[in-house]
Amino acid sequence: MRLKLFISLMLIITTTLLTSFKENNANDIKYYLAFRINPSPGTGVVTYAMIGVDTITKKIVKNEFMTESNFVMYCKGIYKSKANPTKINYFEEYEIDCGLMLDDPIMKGGRIVQDTMHEEMKPLCLPIYDIWKLKYSIHPTYGRGASVVPDEDKGWATTRYRPSHKQTLALQFYGVNNVDDFFYGDGMFKLFKDMQDDEWVETYKGLLD
Repeated sequence: MRLKLFISLMLIITTTLLTSFKENNANDIKYYLAFRINPSPGTGVVTYAMIGVDTITKKIVKNEFMTESNFVMYCKGIYKSKANPTKINYFEEYEIDCGLMLDDPIMKGGRIVQDTMHEEMKPLCLPIYDIWKLKYSIHPTYGRGASVVPDEDKGWATTRYRPSHKQTLALQFYGVNNVDDFFYGDGMFKLFKDMQDDEWVETYKGLLD
């Protein structure tokens, strides 16, 4: 009888400890909206995601990829997410010029939603559409033999496929070690704001090794 009681008590204690560990472990993860200029399967030149960062080790332990348009909507607080549960308009908070044009409401699953964007939004959100320029001197969709490239497809990096060492050091100010890392949080939005500054862009382009 005592043995059964002891075993039952140990099972209860073990279950309680495991539950507590899971809860504490979940509480140690903070979520952010993020991007990286390192394509993943099914993504474009820039990969957008919501990442989970371990608050103790500062390592990324979770990531959930998303479309470019959803990334903008989460950043503007139009959609609620773990990374933006109070639906803050981060573009407005960081004084980033990023307009948003929604299509008319549509029906999905018996409810009205607004989740698509007009192409006309593109010229209104330049920091998002200029991200690739941080890593490339020419848009990577062009082949090696491309001889004529329009200005809008010319990037800011000093070499074809990588920024210079000095440019990489400049990007570290925004919370990354290299250009392939995830940009997220305060550093990401500060980068978006600086990318709107023509003087900043010219300085970045001039960081030759």
